[in-house]
Amino acid sequence: MVVVLKVADVPKTWRSEWKLLPGDRLTFGRPTPDSPVDIPVSNRHDVSRDLGIISTAGDHWTISNHTDRWVSVVSVDEGGAFARIPPGRLDAPVPFEISRLMWPCKGGEIVLFEAFSMDAGFRDQVTRNPSNTVAFNWSKESKHFLVLTALCEPQLRNEDCVEVPGIDALVARLQGSVRYSDATVSSVNAQIEYLAVKCGKDPNAGERVKFDGQKRLKIVKYAMRFGVVQWDDLRLLDA
Repeated sequence: MVVVLKVADVPKTWRSEWKLLPGDRLTFGRPTPDSPVDIPVSNRHDVSRDLGIISTAGDHWTISNHTDRWVSVVSVDEGGAFARIPPGRLDAPVPFEISRLMWPCKGGEIVLFEAFSMDAGFRDQVTRNPSNTVAFNWSKESKHFLVLTALCEPQLRNEDCVEVPGIDALVARLQGSVRYSDATVSSVNAQIEYLAVKCGKDPNAGERVKFDGQKRLKIVKYAMRFGVVQWDDLRLLDA
């Protein structure tokens, strides 16, 4: 497996793309005359000179955190999944094919680089194509799938978003689509009840009291975790 690193924000005179072949083991951090690194990722003084090591194995890549107290985070764009790399952790396996390394710094966080794992192994072309995966046997033309897509839209567009649309916002969004232009509060609520049962995430099954915000959140988390809704599905809301 080949890993391509694209360093996010470095001076124009610095190299910004690196290709790691199987068995490569490269240091990264803030370069100085006394402490050179294989992959310079930042010239900010609040970034450590020796951040760690990136290495590639047979079918995955690993990262070591050489700092004494700073936690790094490897996150994936779609779905909000992440892996936390604690200080001193060595050769932590990274399970994401497309990801970014986030580092804490003054004022928040920065992206040090994006990583793209190439040539991942699959049994055949059918399983290799994410669009062929099936989580549930339902049609993407159905109204409940449109509701599910609208629920997941904020997180699909921004992985850091933790808010789930309320009923009024959902109705307004769905009314702008051709397939559900007649959406109403009662009909959308009914679709959410169906989704809750379908996803097995109804926290109040058999009870009259309904915690709608919690229910919507659990539906979104489940759908995003299993990739039920993909970025390309957002076009259904605009069609």
